[in-house]
Amino acid sequence: MDGAAEDGGAYLEERRGRDAALTQGTRAALATSRASTDVRPPREDRAGERPPLFSVGYAGFASGAELANRLREAGVEVLVDVRARASSRRRGGFAKTALAAALADAGIGYRHAPALGNPPRGRELYRAGRIAEGRALYERQLPEGALEELAALAATRRCALLCVESERASCHRDALIDALRVRGLLAADVIELAP
Repeated sequence: MDGAAEDGGAYLEERRGRDAALTQGTRAALATSRASTDVRPPREDRAGERPPLFSVGYAGFASGAELANRLREAGVEVLVDVRARASSRRRGGFAKTALAAALADAGIGYRHAPALGNPPRGRELYRAGRIAEGRALYERQLPEGALEELAALAATRRCALLCVESERASCHRDALIDALRVRGLLAADVIELAP
């Protein structure tokens, strides 16, 4: 057996061990999206340390390819799209299919997590500058299961959370990251990526 096959086998065994610890629903959701979107095995950070979590808004990027290159430079393995609807009326390169293709070309996996998206009323509040109200609404509707799935993924993979806004403080990503921390589901550093 060659070295690559042995490494792949070890990776699969490690993955099976981690997956066994997940709940049945989480396992099913991760298995479905993993089959089509994860491009490479997890990167090993320093022993015993969780990989950092990245946060990025695509508004500052000219194209999906530029965003993918920036994520690759940072060592991101999986982009988790936390928009309720993974579409962009004005910038087609950031719609789900086009973005997933640009990421795949860069060797980065893509996951859409609509349950972690901001509901329409929350988006209206954020756009109107009523951030505190939008944040409160978002926090009330946040599903625990989706938070746990994200935390399980972020504990083993170098993930980036994606939404539109460049500034995390004016985006629901900030409330999402705080919700993970408050529940003890995020022990990693959070790194904001810019173009």
